[in-house]
Amino acid sequence: MIDIFTKFLMAVAFSFLVTPVIRIVAKRQGWFASRNLRTIHNELIPNIGGVGILVAFLLPLLMTGFDIPQAVPLLAAACLIAAVGFYDDIRQVNCLQKLSWQIIAALAATWYGFRIEAVSLPFSMQFALGAWTIPASVFWIVLLTNAFNLLDGIDGLASALSINVALFISIASFMVGEIQLALVSVVLMGAITGFVKYNLPPAKIFMGDTGSLFLGFVLGCLAIKAFAVTDNGVHGGAMIALFLVPLSDTTLAVIRRVYQRKSPFSADKEHIHHCLMRLGISQASIVLRLTVLAIVCGFTSITMTLISARLQLFLVCGLLALTFFFFLKAGCFKFLMNKSSTSLNDDILPAKTTGFGIRGLNGQSEVLARGYCEVGNSGEEHEQKSVRF
Repeated sequence: MIDIFTKFLMAVAFSFLVTPVIRIVAKRQGWFASRNLRTIHNELIPNIGGVGILVAFLLPLLMTGFDIPQAVPLLAAACLIAAVGFYDDIRQVNCLQKLSWQIIAALAATWYGFRIEAVSLPFSMQFALGAWTIPASVFWIVLLTNAFNLLDGIDGLASALSINVALFISIASFMVGEIQLALVSVVLMGAITGFVKYNLPPAKIFMGDTGSLFLGFVLGCLAIKAFAVTDNGVHGGAMIALFLVPLSDTTLAVIRRVYQRKSPFSADKEHIHHCLMRLGISQASIVLRLTVLAIVCGFTSITMTLISARLQLFLVCGLLALTFFFFLKAGCFKFLMNKSSTSLNDDILPAKTTGFGIRGLNGQSEVLARGYCEVGNSGEEHEQKSVRF
């Protein structure tokens, strides 16, 4: 336990010290988040903060050692994802290319043991995936990789949610006796904690695709092991509960775009944080509200591993109802009343947002979007890449 706490502090310290250096390098190289009519930041913000999270995550593990058979392939695959995200942050990568690399990395992780062979659901529902093991595992990992990326839309949101998920994964790992897995989760939590000081509103640096893709990928893989159920594969209900906030936002995004006859990969500004911003809520308050909801989801996921299948069903129904009501009050379902309700010219913010010097974005500029898609494009840059005005 002392060893785990020591590595947590090491990760916090590395991240806290490395991030300012990365910020300086990014400024000198001109690596900033793109700015246009959809940007809520008036100043240039470096966008490669995820490099600091990656370095702070790897150093404590490599310096002190760890004993997880699948750890090396996982770290290698995660570094591949981070590399693709980094290249996209500074050069831009075609969305299909990014998706292809994500699938390759997910296949590597699945091949080396991070796979879902069977699923246990509430009310004693259990089934083996058989031939669908690899496709289902890859789908889960890629889904989470992009879900965290899409939620990275305002200062500190992806960081706060990632810390929350890593915390509950470490708790679940301790409960099933996976101490080394808990160690990796705690170190990851420390790496994000050291970074979050520079990422909370008003952000001094963004994690970019480097960070959001990396975090989603690693957390998706770790959850498969942390919520493993003997002879019954993974605890599907608990896993879904833990990631319910990013999964709900991503699912709604796909449904919304298909309903509006758009590509599921097209950009919009109807994510949960955009909807809350339109209500005049500050970034800090949005982060707090979504984090509290995510904490409730986390406690629910842990509780589901401890109670009977019948009680699990009632608990997950209650959580789904709470999440649905939250998204409903935020205005996330307004698209059902108007298929053409949102375009790239719509305003995200009201005229003024108290506390962060953010101004509303008005105007009727013509938009020319060349080959844009939202897969793997960090929302913290507000899905602005490859968009010209």
